[in-house]
Amino acid sequence: MAEKYSSENATFPLVSTRLMPPQLPGDSIPRKRLLQHLHDDSRRAGILAVVTAPAGYGKSTLLAQSNQACKEAGWITAWLNLEESDNDEDVFLRDLLEVINQLLKQTDPTSATHYGKGWKLLSGINLVADLINSVSLKDHNYVLFLDDYHVIHDKQIHLIIQNLITHLPENLNLIVGSRTQLPIPMAKLRANNRLVTIEMDDLRFNQKEASLLFRKTHKLDIDSVKLEQLYRRTGGWPAVLQLAAISLRDAADQLEFINNFSGSTEPVSEYLLEEIMELLPENFASFLVRSSITEHLCYPLCKAITENDEFSRELDVIGRDRFLIQRLDDEGYWYRFHPIFRNFLLKQMELRFQDEKSILHQRASSWYEEQGMIAEATQHAISGGDENHALALLEEQGMHFVNHGYLPQLLSLIRRLPGNFLHGSLEILIQLAWIEVLNNHVHTARDLVQEIKLVLKNQGVRSEEEWMNVYALEVPICFFEDDYIEGERLVRNWLHNAPKNSILYASLSVLSSYIHLNEYRYNKALEVTQWLLKPDDQLEFAYSHSFAACAHGLVYLNRGLLKQGINCLDDAMNWLKLHVSSDSQTMTVIKPILAVCYYQLGELQQAARLMEEGLSALNSLASPDHIVAHAPVRTRLLYANEGFHQALDYLLDTKMVAEERNWHRLEACVLHESVRLYIELGSADQARAIFEQGAKKLTTVIAGAPHLASQSREWMNMAEARILHAEADTREAISIINRLLTRFKADRRTFRVMELLVLQARFYVESGQIDRAREKLTDALILDEEHSIHQLFRDEGQTVLQTLADMVQSDEDSDYSGIVAEKLIKILKPAKITDSPDDNSTDYTEKTGNNKYQLIVESLTKRELATMVKVAEGYSNKEISDALYISINTVKSHIYSSFNKLGVTRRTQAVRRLKELGILH
Repeated sequence: MAEKYSSENATFPLVSTRLMPPQLPGDSIPRKRLLQHLHDDSRRAGILAVVTAPAGYGKSTLLAQSNQACKEAGWITAWLNLEESDNDEDVFLRDLLEVINQLLKQTDPTSATHYGKGWKLLSGINLVADLINSVSLKDHNYVLFLDDYHVIHDKQIHLIIQNLITHLPENLNLIVGSRTQLPIPMAKLRANNRLVTIEMDDLRFNQKEASLLFRKTHKLDIDSVKLEQLYRRTGGWPAVLQLAAISLRDAADQLEFINNFSGSTEPVSEYLLEEIMELLPENFASFLVRSSITEHLCYPLCKAITENDEFSRELDVIGRDRFLIQRLDDEGYWYRFHPIFRNFLLKQMELRFQDEKSILHQRASSWYEEQGMIAEATQHAISGGDENHALALLEEQGMHFVNHGYLPQLLSLIRRLPGNFLHGSLEILIQLAWIEVLNNHVHTARDLVQEIKLVLKNQGVRSEEEWMNVYALEVPICFFEDDYIEGERLVRNWLHNAPKNSILYASLSVLSSYIHLNEYRYNKALEVTQWLLKPDDQLEFAYSHSFAACAHGLVYLNRGLLKQGINCLDDAMNWLKLHVSSDSQTMTVIKPILAVCYYQLGELQQAARLMEEGLSALNSLASPDHIVAHAPVRTRLLYANEGFHQALDYLLDTKMVAEERNWHRLEACVLHESVRLYIELGSADQARAIFEQGAKKLTTVIAGAPHLASQSREWMNMAEARILHAEADTREAISIINRLLTRFKADRRTFRVMELLVLQARFYVESGQIDRAREKLTDALILDEEHSIHQLFRDEGQTVLQTLADMVQSDEDSDYSGIVAEKLIKILKPAKITDSPDDNSTDYTEKTGNNKYQLIVESLTKRELATMVKVAEGYSNKEISDALYISINTVKSHIYSSFNKLGVTRRTQAVRRLKELGILH
């Protein structure tokens, strides 16, 4: 600078509080993971640490915790809160001089005297040089904290700090807090491992920290489900979580408060207005508000909406700086506002720019349409009041949504149209019919099909091509009604006449594949849909691709070729990932069948994960074949992991679905699994009563295609065989199984044959015929060509597994042992559903000690303890709900939370653990 600087020339006195870090409340959440990153021992001293995030992410709190940690470690610290006045170089140098004095005089009071009143400097660079020289000569370690650096915009001051950063001595660390990125080159420090950066994503509270804030700091009794929901809404934004916690204390209904919590909630809105919006230039604030009409942001879209090129180009800079804009891709093209912030901005739009709202939406609609993004274009057309254009877009493009599995999005758009638009458009009626049939609302779909036929007749339509839209709808109706007699008629009439690559041809191909599957003509089932699984970029029918892949997966499962089935389904999933977005339902169709394959492979954790991800599809998109394959697996996973009541609840729900949809073979499958459950519990009488009631009903209603009725009888026969064996009539039970075996072998149903052989082996073992049991197990093992079917053997219980173990030990030198030894080892290896300890694990006390027990006792809430007492007394979830006056979902939440704290996965384990702890007697 031109003039010499003197502390005597300082215009504004330095307020002493600017030299102090913010006071830390005693109940502040410790950011241990971030402090460890800031003070990583692998880095030497002389580092620059930059903490950057928007308002409310806890930058200053983290810096204050770091200051405290440094002092406790014996480091000498000094602090300066920067202000707007520091953009005056004289003021900044005065303040820097003062903080240097604060830093140095803590170790040597005389070292600061020559910076005293009247001492002159030629430039800020000289001051920095003198600081560096003075510090480097000391034997102590120092840390200088500069907070709120985002207020600095003077280039000369940036140069002064850059000089300090470039020449940081080994015993001085500089830690800077800012809402914006530092406009200072730092590449050299990064290359030398002397740069630490902590940004918005790092500063978000994780779920553990959020839990501490609500339960420890604010003493709130909030269950895990509600806490997780609130956490997702806030994205871990600390200040907003804090505001939510304060407001939640006075909320009459926690769930209602959480559901309504948003950026327009008064405390949040006030905070965002004061801390962000009022500090912005008006033209920039207006840009943010106008841009908020669209969920996703990119440069050309923002430019089209706001007609502002300058700010639109700077999205990445804006996101890095302070304005809660998050990058969505690696290229830095797409962004979005933080949901809470966007909600706030939309409220500002209503207050400030209501007159412009329609034109802004219309600009967005035009841009999206040009990019071929029809859902977004339609959405904005409706929001902009141009319903006619939205209707035209949906009439032209709606079937694309259907074919690619975007049913909820399409239905949402259609519902936003005026009611008179719906029944006046043939195209919209057809789309609605597809939505209903694919959601398994078959009766509603049939009504819509009749309305479509009436429209076509009234219009005098005779063209076969137009009527094919109706025939295409009747195909999935047959499929979901399990009516393969009508399905075969449609296939015969239309498969060879339908245009190739039409939706009718694709649907008929899938239906034909499932017909062949149920008639056990497996090669034909694969052949008719092979064309749908080819990796063709132009293929339009992603839904058909999904169902075809499931048919192939079921073929391989029935043949006992699990690995081929998994490969086929994985290939289909990978293909879909390339052709549809994550919003598509097509992948959820495949996941339940993939889960079944992984289950029988013995990969229970993978199976459970896929099963949960695919549950939504099973509630709507699945055919009877899918649920018949899925139901036994889900029942056994629930029984093993959550207990009898959960498994039985699932079976009762599935039985209701089967009755509502007249899926008799599914009802028979549920009957078998119910019988199996009660027998496992030693309740043969109850199993007999359930069986006789269910079998009597099914026998009178079984109808339809012979193979479907036959499947129902097969499930009933297996259930009856289990009951007879439980009643000690093993001879008759084995006779029933032999008759089924003859049929299954003739149909080449390898997996079902293996299933029956293992069941027979169990019967023989439990009746003392060990040699016969070994024969049956050997036959089953030999049928497994891929040596991949493991869980089927485990599911029949300990007697079968013990027999297999004895076979290995007694036949070590035999040829048989060489063939299946590796497979037997895998079968006998215990399978885990979760990573938690199970009944066969090392005693929990030996692993953790009594201190861990004490922590568990303290961590269980009163509600959780009350719930677990009822669990120990044998109450069902419904009974606990009634007894404690809480919802069933809350009961499940308490049980899940308690299981996690106790380190168990089952009710029986939890009760045993609580008794070990002395909580229950």
